[in-house]
Amino acid sequence: MQQCVKAKYLVNGDKFLGGLLPKEGNPGGYYDLLPKQVAKVEQGIAKVWPVSLVNLQVPVNKLIILHRKSLEDQLNSIEKQIEREPITLDVTPENLVTSAELFLNSWLDSQTNLEYRYYFTENLDSDIEEIVTFLGD
Repeated sequence: MQQCVKAKYLVNGDKFLGGLLPKEGNPGGYYDLLPKQVAKVEQGIAKVWPVSLVNLQVPVNKLIILHRKSLEDQLNSIEKQIEREPITLDVTPENLVTSAELFLNSWLDSQTNLEYRYYFTENLDSDIEEIVTFLGD
């Protein structure tokens, strides 16, 4: 998201979600949206978590889906972020991953005219130019 901001694309979202997200996890900002904010997106680029995809009110033309190469690394990363955030979640990292996959796959099945690509988060540095170009086309 930070690279899309640098490319001067219209990026929806707040760097730290109004102070809800800690700078320690991502000092350059997350640019996340709350579910109610997702419903207000009309154009541009938005980071939307799978559970909130159903809140989008406009057609999506392009989508980047990020994955971790290692499920263990992903679960560890989620656990660290849960510890940083000022809210309490009564869900395990494993349940978050499983539910995210279900929401994403269900939403993808309902879409037409959507171009999407998968990338590994571990390769973001090497793939970022390709991602930003894809989103800006």
